[in-house]
Amino acid sequence: MIKPIQPTMKLLKSSLLHGVIVIAALLALPVERAVAKAATGADQSGDPGWPREKYSNGTRLIIYQPQVDDWKNFQELTWRMAVSLTPKGGKEAVGVVK
Repeated sequence: MIKPIQPTMKLLKSSLLHGVIVIAALLALPVERAVAKAATGADQSGDPGWPREKYSNGTRLIIYQPQVDDWKNFQELTWRMAVSLTPKGGKEAVGVVK
């Protein structure tokens, strides 16, 4: 007997995929601190290290190193990552992406 795929599971997988794509895009963005290190020769590896910072129009985003909680059968990944967002002239907001 074949069970139909439940819409919630399909939505969850789709949301997870979108989340991973967004995080990967954020991590792939050039980081100003890394540029400063490269200019001074402080770090020749090209790895900006953690936490990673991004500035845009006075807004500051800090992304802390992701932590893997579990990776069942190398198929289901459970992870978390802290982030901090400070809008220009605003109050810092911190949160967790899971």
